Amino acid sequence: MALTWTALFGIYLLLTGEAATDEIIAAAAAAAAGSALSVAVRAGSGHTFRLAPAVWLPPVGRALAALPREVGTVGWHLLKPCLSAGRMETPALLKAAGSDPATNRAVQVLAASLAPNRFVVSLVQSERMLTHRLAGPSTSDAPR
Repeated sequence: MALTWTALFGIYLLLTGEAATDEIIAAAAAAAAGSALSVAVRAGSGHTFRLAPAVWLPPVGRALAALPREVGTVGWHLLKPCLSAGRMETPALLKAAGSDPATNRAVQVLAASLAPNRFVVSLVQSERMLTHRLAGPSTSDAPR
C-alpha cells in the first residue's frame, strides 16, 4: 500500500507541475483515496493480478523504443502546414467620406477578420493593415 501511495502521490505532483503546499495536500489526499480504493478492490475481487516481466516487458520495450520516432513523425506532420501555409498581406484601408477614421478602421478590421481564412495581425501605420491569409485568392476579395 505504501508503494501505491508513493506512486500516486508522485504522479499527481508530476501532472500538476508544481509543489505548492495546497498541491502537496491535494496529492496526499488523492493518493490516500486511490490507495484505499486499490485495497478495497483487490480485497473484494478475490483474484490476484500479476504479470510476469516476460509478458509485459517486450511490448512495452518496443513501444518505448519507438516513442522518439513516433513523436518526431507526428510533430513533423503537425508542423508541416505551419511552415508552408498562408501568406502575409498588407491591403490598404479604404477611406470612407464623412466617417470617423477610428470607426472606419474598426469596421474594416472586423470585415477583414470575419472570414476564417484571413485574420488581421495588426494595423500598419494608419492606412494599411497586416493580415494573414491561410489559402486562396490574393487581396482581390479584400473588404471595399
